[in-house]
Amino acid sequence: MARRKRMTHKRRAEIYWNGIPGKKWGIWNNMRKEFQFGICEDTLHKAEEALFQKIGYDSCKVRFEPKVLPDETSAKEKTRKEREHE
Repeated sequence: MARRKRMTHKRRAEIYWNGIPGKKWGIWNNMRKEFQFGICEDTLHKAEEALFQKIGYDSCKVRFEPKVLPDETSAKEKTRKEREHE
């Protein structure tokens, strides 16, 4: 059984401030199980700040969590499916 490498504090901090190349971050609502507020930023830090700018101190609630956005193709398919249901 292969062991997973643990992420070091240094690597975690690097992702927080510099992001992951080619990935965008958005705000995930754990209660509704969906991305909200239309936030699409390069780094986790910028996504958190954009959320704070939109809703203020309510952004500190546990339900809001920054996550990597899915690829554009899957996001487009999702919006197309949502339009079909309307």
